[in-house]
Amino acid sequence: TNVVVFVPIGMMHSIVGKYFGPFAITVAAATAVSLFVSFTVTPMLSSILFRRSLGKTGPLGKAWDWAYGKVEAFYGYTIQWTRRAYPLVILGSAALLVWALSQARGVHMDFVPEADQGRVMVQLEFSSSQNLAETARRTRQVEQMLLDLPGLEKRFISVGRFEGILGQVSEGVYLSEITLVFPPKTKRKIGIQEIRDMIREKLAGLEGCKVSVALPAAIGGSTKPLEMEISGDDLDEVEKLTREAVQYAKLVPGLADVDSNVRVGRPEIRVFPDRALLGDLGIPLSAFGMALRGNLEGIKAGVFRRGDRSWDIRVKLEEEEGREQVAAFAFRGIHGMPVRAAAFSREKIREARIQVLRAEKRRVGKVFANLEGGKALGEAADQLLAQIEKHGGMPPGYKVRFLGMHEKMEEASADFEEAGLVAVALTFLLLCAILESWLLPFLVLMTVPLAVVGMVWGLLIAKVNMNIFVMLAGVMLVGLVVNNAILMIDRAKQLIREGMAPRDAMARGAVDRFRPIVMTSLAAALGMLPMALGKGLGSEFRAGMGIASLGGLLVSAVFSLYVIPAAWFLTHRK
Repeated sequence: TNVVVFVPIGMMHSIVGKYFGPFAITVAAATAVSLFVSFTVTPMLSSILFRRSLGKTGPLGKAWDWAYGKVEAFYGYTIQWTRRAYPLVILGSAALLVWALSQARGVHMDFVPEADQGRVMVQLEFSSSQNLAETARRTRQVEQMLLDLPGLEKRFISVGRFEGILGQVSEGVYLSEITLVFPPKTKRKIGIQEIRDMIREKLAGLEGCKVSVALPAAIGGSTKPLEMEISGDDLDEVEKLTREAVQYAKLVPGLADVDSNVRVGRPEIRVFPDRALLGDLGIPLSAFGMALRGNLEGIKAGVFRRGDRSWDIRVKLEEEEGREQVAAFAFRGIHGMPVRAAAFSREKIREARIQVLRAEKRRVGKVFANLEGGKALGEAADQLLAQIEKHGGMPPGYKVRFLGMHEKMEEASADFEEAGLVAVALTFLLLCAILESWLLPFLVLMTVPLAVVGMVWGLLIAKVNMNIFVMLAGVMLVGLVVNNAILMIDRAKQLIREGMAPRDAMARGAVDRFRPIVMTSLAAALGMLPMALGKGLGSEFRAGMGIASLGGLLVSAVFSLYVIPAAWFLTHRK
């Protein structure tokens, strides 16, 4: 059972499957090899090491045997009580499961936990009318403001672009990014989240600049985890709804650096030529447009090549400042005399949008935000939707959906749900073959809901969000927690073959297998403790898996000692 649960994990096709596929194959192979060793090497070594008697038991061993004997005797007594009151045990377990599932609403959904990688990304967006030199100068000023951060080791500056996602402006002369590098968290006295908050306080009063301070994501680079898309047919209405959504997002606790792709337009000069005058002057309209483009943007005159690289050669007039240069452009008239553009055209200045996004043939606006204070991505998205609905929702013809990390999170959830169902089905078929019964596997699988109860309790107590690593632990538990039930039922079947009554066989078999159940459960739980309590590099990723596995193993081990015998007594009343 420990091997088959990794088969569906290795077959997942999403981005999460690409991460966990090698892990599943490795663990399955290691488990198969360990099973082979337990059948071959372990008995051989035991026959060599245990040739002689172990001798007298010392004081510590005697105390342990006495204490364990008392616990085992108490368990035998409670099993006899369970034999008489098995309906009460089953109803109590069902009520416990319902209560635990109701508490599961307090476990919020996330994609990956926020990890301390020793880096902070500071993204700066200045006025769109600002040139590259001014952006570089102001970025250096911001850099000087951050030099006194505790433990700062390195800093990298990128001017003209930063790592963004589709829909978030990520390239332009008015953009820059500062990457701050700190020592590993094991060599720091202050957490990276506290450093991030310090940076936000330092840059809170920065004028003429939008600041975003975030930690690099484990999957997705430096993108903001919350990305919401509003789509519709009318661009002006979409931008209006997007600006309103930004205000609603600022009301959600735990969201920071709220922004959108809606920007104040850049100034644009539109030239409207008089076609009649152009005809009288002998200037073709196409020639006028080509000359205007050549004067401002330049005309490609050739290609310069060096090795395997090439550059376009453009010819244009000397650059001048001011919009008056457009009206002053001179063109050759019908008699060779220069004619200024102002004589046969008029100008109109308006604001032009920096970018226009489309998706599925509809105009879209996007809202972005970082998370802080341990806010779960799923919880933040639900609260933002609640704020939108509270203020009237979307008008007809306009819709909202979440992209980015949230979209990956939903894909991962669907994949793990499918993997969990396949794991349960494969485990059931394997149990049918092992136990030679269609009924007994249902009794064994009753340990799986008990593991879910333990997972929920563990996450609630540790205040850990549900994420892809926790879901991986849940699928793994399907193959682990059934082992205790298999031991009890297999021993009961042996006693039945020896002539014992089914109910007596389970009462005796549960006590006979009490020691190996306790030993294997404690060994598995102790093996998960370093993962659950570790504080080293990358511990944020391992902690959720360790806590969920620890809770599921312990709760399932304790309750299966009574639930499995009670279910047996229910199905074997004679």
